[in-house]
Amino acid sequence: MNFCKRLGSTIFNIETIGDAKGNRNIRSRRASINWSIERTALHLQLISMSITNITSALKIANGAEAGTCSFVRPPENSDFKKPWEHSTGVASFNMDYIIPEENIAYVSKSDLLKRINDAKKS
Repeated sequence: MNFCKRLGSTIFNIETIGDAKGNRNIRSRRASINWSIERTALHLQLISMSITNITSALKIANGAEAGTCSFVRPPENSDFKKPWEHSTGVASFNMDYIIPEENIAYVSKSDLLKRINDAKKS
């Protein structure tokens, strides 16, 4: 099995449920993201070259001698396309469910604090 095909991350996002003012209802949503280490490394190489070139251009624009600054690029023009040759397949995924707003009970700040304090006692 290709090691890089197994790379990815699953995170939980916290979001509010409902739009009522003072709403304290939240839920967590699982989101999974796949990524390729080869693709990331190739992107970082291109970004590094771009930063070097921008820095050199700024130095020249501010009076540095052109011969003291370096500009870099990949050896082949096709190297600019290489990061996009590494596919992760499905880039991101989540399964969601809809909670109708009429099924959400409003919880006031005082009710929420009472529930928290009661949970601490038990």
